[in-house]
Amino acid sequence: QMAVLHIDECAISPAPEEERAAFQDAVRTALGDYTRGAVSIVPLAAAMRDPSAASVTETDADCEERLRQWLSSASTLTAREDLIAALRQQLIVDFAREHGHEVVFLCGNATSLAIRVLASVGKGRGASLPVDVALRSNGGTPALGLSYVRPMREVTAAETALYMRFAGRLQFPVLRAVTTGTDLTSSIDRLTEGFVCDLQSRFPSTVHKILRACD
Repeated sequence: QMAVLHIDECAISPAPEEERAAFQDAVRTALGDYTRGAVSIVPLAAAMRDPSAASVTETDADCEERLRQWLSSASTLTAREDLIAALRQQLIVDFAREHGHEVVFLCGNATSLAIRVLASVGKGRGASLPVDVALRSNGGTPALGLSYVRPMREVTAAETALYMRFAGRLQFPVLRAVTTGTDLTSSIDRLTEGFVCDLQSRFPSTVHKILRACD
C-alpha cells in the first residue's frame, strides 16, 4: 500500500505552536485530497532522536533543541543545508524500511535536480551524481534494498507551478526555511540556484541539458 511522507521542518525556524499546527493540518488535508495513500508527517528533529535514550526521558522538544544546536554549530549556510538534506534522507530511508516499502518516489523536479548537479560539482561530490539524479536508481546503497524513482525529473519548476495554478491543486502554506531572506551568494546552493534559474529564463533548455550531461 502506498504511503505519503511529509518531513516537517518547522523546527529549523521556530514558529508559534498554533502556526505550526495549522501548517501541518493544511499539509495533511492537501495530501489527503490528492492521494489515496496514508499520509504521515515526521518532524525533521526525529532524526536527532537517540536510540539508546529511554523514550520517557527524551521529548520532542529535546530533539528540536539538539537539532538547532547542530545547525548553529555549522560554520556556513552551505553546511547547514547539507546537514538538513542528510537528515531528511535519513528519515526517508528509516520510514521506508520501517513500513516495508521497497520503492521510494522523490519529488525533485528537473530544475532542482539541475541545481543539485552543479552545486554538488562545486562541492567536489560529482562522482555520485549519475545515481543521485537518475530516473530510477538504488541511491548508491544497494544493501538497503530500496529503489528511488524521480517521476518529476523531466518537469521544470515553472511547468509544475503553472500546472498547480491552473489545475487548482495542492495549495500549501509557506513557512520560513533556513535560506529564507538570504542573498544569492550566501551558500553554494543559493548561488547555483540563481545561476541556473537565470540561464533557464533566457535559455529554456538549460536544466535538461545539464541533466543530459550528467547522464
